[in-house]
Amino acid sequence: MNGTHFNQIVAHYIEKFEYINNKDYREYYKWEIAGRFRAMMDAALSASDEDLPKALSAAKKLSENLIDNYTQPFGGLVEFSKREPETVRRMFSDLYAEDGGSVLEKQNKIRDFLQKSHTLRDRYYPESFLYNDDFHSVSGYIFLYDPDHNYLYKYDQAKRFADCIEFMEDWGSGENTRLDIYYRMCDEVVARIKASSELLQTDASRFDTRVFANADRFHPDTEKHILCFDLIYCSTVYGLFHGISFESIPAKERKLFTEKVQKAQELKAAYDRVIEQERTLTEVLDSIRQLLAPGLKVTHKTFGEGTVVGIEGLKKIIIEFKKSGTKTLGVISTLCGGFFQTENEELNALVLQNKELLLSESKIPTRIKEAKRKLIPYMEYLT
Repeated sequence: MNGTHFNQIVAHYIEKFEYINNKDYREYYKWEIAGRFRAMMDAALSASDEDLPKALSAAKKLSENLIDNYTQPFGGLVEFSKREPETVRRMFSDLYAEDGGSVLEKQNKIRDFLQKSHTLRDRYYPESFLYNDDFHSVSGYIFLYDPDHNYLYKYDQAKRFADCIEFMEDWGSGENTRLDIYYRMCDEVVARIKASSELLQTDASRFDTRVFANADRFHPDTEKHILCFDLIYCSTVYGLFHGISFESIPAKERKLFTEKVQKAQELKAAYDRVIEQERTLTEVLDSIRQLLAPGLKVTHKTFGEGTVVGIEGLKKIIIEFKKSGTKTLGVISTLCGGFFQTENEELNALVLQNKELLLSESKIPTRIKEAKRKLIPYMEYLT
């Protein structure tokens, strides 16, 4: 991210704060809507089939500046609810279901919602473009319901903002939008918002009831997700890019960068896996050495019955066999060779469960070295 450009945007936002929140523009309405939307939707979804359209219509009217404008996707859902109330109720209930913070799950829920909305539109209003839900409208439903865990998406404004701050990854467009990438940009913006004491101080003034009479009913926006969208939105609408020289980043360049980020993430995951294997192997070997205590009775298919005497150099086991005398054997080769048993069932189970990992012990240092070699050229693409 271009920190200089971001700081210039913030400076302009602070400078114009009173102007964009005056009685003519009232951009604080985003906090006002978010403060009321969830309760209204909960009431709507618990209403009877007969009352659902009216209750949804109230939520639609509340949020129309953010969702319904030239098109009427939320209005379409109100109309659909008059014909299939339970379908629309289930659509919203599924959309608002707990996802554990998984962006992938959010993406799947949005796509499922869109598919069902399009089906209803084609069924009842096939000629109407007004009732077409899209990625923006559905992101709006979940954003207003839970702003602390979601972000609102408007392609044109977000794309221009990304160009200015030089966020390189490509989140696509339309119903092929990659939510994880868009959320990643917003997360970076929020991190910088929270690091700006001057911006936070300016934002805090929004909640002063002496300035805004109903500020006590605003959503508190603890995570600053509403502020993030406001910054993105106002940058285009109120000229916060003024004086900042930047160009649109070509789609091809974004695509190449995104591919490198994805490659970096894959290589980092591969490196982490082999490091985890090394850690697990160390723990398993430590447990094995403790369980191979002196005095443990063992049976070897070739050497017969014996007793563990001790461990030599951490990798060798010394066993006194009744008929074959004292033998020094490799710990891993002996335990995993298929011709050795001990009287300790815990030890036998531990070896069986981790046999493949134990047999790969000698290869793990090479795997780590190779994984690191592949990752190093892509380190700059890890965020």
